[in-house]
Amino acid sequence: MFNIAQALENCVRLCKIGGQILHAVPANGECGHGFWQMSPELFFSLYSERNGFTETEVFIVDLMDERYWWKASRPEAGKRLMANSMTATYVLVHTIKKEDRALSVSQSDYEHNWETGTPQNARQPSPSSERLRNLLKASPLRHWGSVAYRSLLAPTGLTRFNSHLEKVRLDR
Repeated sequence: MFNIAQALENCVRLCKIGGQILHAVPANGECGHGFWQMSPELFFSLYSERNGFTETEVFIVDLMDERYWWKASRPEAGKRLMANSMTATYVLVHTIKKEDRALSVSQSDYEHNWETGTPQNARQPSPSSERLRNLLKASPLRHWGSVAYRSLLAPTGLTRFNSHLEKVRLDR
């Protein structure tokens, strides 16, 4: 689908009150599989209480380890939900429509900054993370170091260090 905003709006309009919407969409590492890679944040904003939805759940699935899903939590005001991985991932979404409302969709950290008047550049990286970033940039192993850091060690990876994710084991 080229016009993804219209496609998602159509899903909302076609769903009756009390109906459920399910999505399984590419999130990361699937370039060439469709036009878009989706973020959990899109679905938390679209399927929010203010837009008439309830019980919205968002999961990230690492296609190399389908025994576990990562349950995403709605980002706090001013925070951004980040989830990097070294492998292809999908976003799985489940929500229930409780009423018809006009849609309002925006990224939570921008919305928070607009409401509070906080400039976008007010949050600076810590000196230690900036030093590590600069070391990686100067290293001949910068690509693999960056991939390993973002995927395994950073608070944005699909790891226990990511405060927005909870690892859920699927019983087979």
